[in-house]
Amino acid sequence: MEYTSKEIGRLLGLSEVETSTDHLLTEISIDTRTIIRPARTLFFALPGGMRDGHDFIINAFDQGVRNFVIQQSDCSTKISEANFFVVDDVLGALQKIATHHRKLFLQLRRIGITGSNGKTIIKEWLYQMLHDVFNTVKSPKSYNSQIGMALSLLGIKEEHQLGVFEAGISRKGEMEKHLQMLEPEIGLITNIGSAHDEGFESRQEKLNEKMILFRNAKTLIYRQEDQLIHEFIASNYSDKVLFTWGNSDAADVRVMHSSLERGNRQITIQFKSQVETLNLRYSDQASFENCMHCIAMMCFLGLSLIEIKQRVNRISGLHMRLELTSGLDQSILVNDAYSADLDSLQVALDFVRQQAGQREKIAILSAFEQSGKDEEAVFQEIIKHLAQYGFSQLVYISENRFEVDTNSITVEFYTSKKDFLDNLYGLVIAHKAILIKGARHFGLEDISDRLSAKGHSAALHINLTALEQNLRIYKRFLKENAGVIAVVKASAYGSGSAEVAQLLERNGVDYFAVAFADEGIRLRKAGISTDIMVFNPDLTSLPDIVRYRLEPEVYTFEQLAEIIRYTLHNNTEITIHVKLDTGMHRLGFLVGELNRLTTLLVNAPKVKVATIFSHLSSSEDESDDQYTLRQFDQFQSMYEVICGLINQKPKRHILNSGGISRFKEHQYDYVRLGIGMYGIDKNPAIQPNLRKVHSLYASLIQVKKVKKGESIGYNRKTILQRDSIIGIVNIGYADGVMRNLGNGRFAYTVHGKPANILGNVCMDLTIVDLTDIPEVKVGDPVVIFDDAKTIEELATAAVTIPYEILSRISDRVNRRFLRE
Repeated sequence: MEYTSKEIGRLLGLSEVETSTDHLLTEISIDTRTIIRPARTLFFALPGGMRDGHDFIINAFDQGVRNFVIQQSDCSTKISEANFFVVDDVLGALQKIATHHRKLFLQLRRIGITGSNGKTIIKEWLYQMLHDVFNTVKSPKSYNSQIGMALSLLGIKEEHQLGVFEAGISRKGEMEKHLQMLEPEIGLITNIGSAHDEGFESRQEKLNEKMILFRNAKTLIYRQEDQLIHEFIASNYSDKVLFTWGNSDAADVRVMHSSLERGNRQITIQFKSQVETLNLRYSDQASFENCMHCIAMMCFLGLSLIEIKQRVNRISGLHMRLELTSGLDQSILVNDAYSADLDSLQVALDFVRQQAGQREKIAILSAFEQSGKDEEAVFQEIIKHLAQYGFSQLVYISENRFEVDTNSITVEFYTSKKDFLDNLYGLVIAHKAILIKGARHFGLEDISDRLSAKGHSAALHINLTALEQNLRIYKRFLKENAGVIAVVKASAYGSGSAEVAQLLERNGVDYFAVAFADEGIRLRKAGISTDIMVFNPDLTSLPDIVRYRLEPEVYTFEQLAEIIRYTLHNNTEITIHVKLDTGMHRLGFLVGELNRLTTLLVNAPKVKVATIFSHLSSSEDESDDQYTLRQFDQFQSMYEVICGLINQKPKRHILNSGGISRFKEHQYDYVRLGIGMYGIDKNPAIQPNLRKVHSLYASLIQVKKVKKGESIGYNRKTILQRDSIIGIVNIGYADGVMRNLGNGRFAYTVHGKPANILGNVCMDLTIVDLTDIPEVKVGDPVVIFDDAKTIEELATAAVTIPYEILSRISDRVNRRFLRE
């Protein structure tokens, strides 16, 4: 966008605007941590239950921002050197500007996508397949909220011919705003599932709300066999052009045949007189439906099935996600070797900035061949983006070289991937952050493999996008002003505490909680500035606790006395969190100890009590609710006694993940969110909306035929009852796969089918039965658990809980952090 300060004032209907200077504004910010060009940034101080943008005005001003949209009721923080646009509703102002901006571009054909699932992947796949046919603009990332839609529309430029935007809602009344902003010409409805069920009385009500987006659309695209959607459209939107796909002859795009073979799906489709067979490199039903929505859209837009077949092959196997792994010489690698365009580059650069901390940043990029622009012009755009995000070096793989201003970025040109790999020894990567990104056919994943830290090939995948979405789901269950304490102890339940904490900090959690001081120190060294409480502090580490601004939990008089002594001796303050025992009987002060406790606190001027808290023993167990309610009563009573005796009112917290959605009235000032962030919660009110964050994978390292009657593994625990094909999997109990899963108690997954564990699980290996899984070979991936074969199933088979499974996964198992 390009607007002056005065134009912004006029757009917002402000007759008198206090403008100190008229600036050219090209950037929008709602988060001070994402500001790139402050002098050209318009900051919207969005209020919210967890964070209020008005609290960050000074921070934005100190970065160089001079233009702010603020709310009438929160306009006390004003600076004479800046422009302030005072409105009744900041979000409404953002949406008003976005709507105006969209209306400037009459040439743009607008596609609106909504539904319960698949919106983002369909949008991304359409972009991948269409952006060199139509100059296309799309919602960045998964921007589909009231804020996200507005930010997406502000990205429209004069040259764009097609816009692909997704719209998401979580409750009634939201879609009307999306309609006003976007007014799509073409509508695509994916499906109606369980996501956000809690915001609606029924699936029908949710569908009614979603379809508001298409009230003024000319065309609707959907799957004909989706009965709920089909009946709604037939009853309410029969005046529109309806374009469907499905299995019946009545569908515009007919699926004549669909079959699966070794993880691939082959489909034969008919459109008008055209018939083509397509091979898709994925087998799951969701991906098939997402792809068919894309195919139907392309047919409607006039592409032939032959063209579509080529374009589907272009995106086959596309990961649609960023991958963060450890590199050689303590570097980190962000692998995005699947797409090459300027929009996804910006997403990748933002991810690198989040994870890099103070590391120097290097980009290894191929030519962006399918941008629809001259390569030199695209190269200049790449340089501009890299400079904005603080990159110091670019390795550029292309047959062409360019003599342009590189903004002090060191650029090295290589004619091919082989040319670069032959000279790889010259690249200094120690302690740096490296982005690898390019078009699929360049095969830049080979570079990632060469630069990766070598070790165990088994890998725990941590989906940061799912983690972020789970956090948002829990926040929707919070009452106003209840903050979030993110529990990242035990290396964030095996995930990697620094990487997870960096993501959570950007999403506005109020506190981190760790088990030991050294975990908190690692977070500080990774650049985490949010407050950190330490559940089990070793008081010999008090100097480090003070140095790194950590806040210890206190649950014994010995701890408290030592902290008081240290503060007085060193004339320093320490913030603490007081733990009460309300019935868990693990750690904490008892009722009879409160007088002694408060006497010590009153006489400790250098000790600040930040919170008073307790721990529930059975928050997720409905049969124990009466006991849980007694714990709440006990906690409240003890809290009031302490407050009365110390004449202070520290903040309170008692709920863990399992209690957040079940006991809203007891959320107090904070809730502690741990295992729930990773998609594990027994409460049916929230579980269907969560996404699993962890997936554990290994590989087949040997496949062999063994005769009936032969024994398998240590102690000959399994005797084969038939001639069998067995596989050796490179993961064992030293990696965290519990030994009691052997002898048929659990099955891994190979090619989508169960592979029962034979014999005992070994230290480094597992033996599995592959007899009923044809065409297996060495190197094939093996799923230990993922979205389909869940960690809960594994925990049940191992007679334990998911907590233990995650915390047992060995450090020698690679961690791969994925961003969709």
